[in-house]
Amino acid sequence: MKTTRIINARRAAVALLVTLILGATTVGCSSSADEPKEITVFAAASLRASFEELGQSFETNEGVKVNFNFGNSHALAVGIAEGNAGDVFASADLAAMDDANITDFAQFATNELTIAVRADATDALTTREELESVGVAQCVETAPCGILAREFAATNNLDLDIRTEGSDVSNTFAALLTDQVDAALVYSTDATGNVDTVIAEIPDLTFPATTYAIAPTSDVATAQEFVDFVLSPDGQAVLATYGFGAAPQ
Repeated sequence: MKTTRIINARRAAVALLVTLILGATTVGCSSSADEPKEITVFAAASLRASFEELGQSFETNEGVKVNFNFGNSHALAVGIAEGNAGDVFASADLAAMDDANITDFAQFATNELTIAVRADATDALTTREELESVGVAQCVETAPCGILAREFAATNNLDLDIRTEGSDVSNTFAALLTDQVDAALVYSTDATGNVDTVIAEIPDLTFPATTYAIAPTSDVATAQEFVDFVLSPDGQAVLATYGFGAAPQ
């Protein structure tokens, strides 16, 4: 009887040890399993094409799906400041980072405002007088592209016939593509990235530029990994193919 009790006690101890080991293993596995398999990136509308390519590459390499919310950088920033943060924020200017209450960010690209016209337009815009005589689309004043558009008009002392204002650069560009206007003040990446549009070459006009910024907005590890990918040589190469300039050093 005594021997039997000892054996039973040993079996109970072994069973308890196995349970503890399996429990520890389960905790370790759940930690890995709990790592998010997707992230949400809030990004400026002008980044759509380049970031969609970057997102596909990131998903292929890391196994993490990237969901995007593109729009007016300052509107996105307000949402982030109010708690709708997502995991990463990429803005078309530095001021939007202030709006989002983000102080730790990296600059990753530059872009320039330009005048886009349809490639099949019968009358090319070649002078400031011609530009002032046609209907023009620009972004709303709260969007980075709208801020640049107003700076452009003021710096060059232009009296433009603004027919419509888009909520972001994509909507502004759409007004040109649908023949609502003859010209649109958009980024050079928009004008050169569409086969139906070209840049109007008008001498003696100066065009303002903007710097893009990016930062993680959550503590998810893959959020920082996506930011690092955008900043990496491979990420920068993708942006360059879409016409973005390098960030200031």
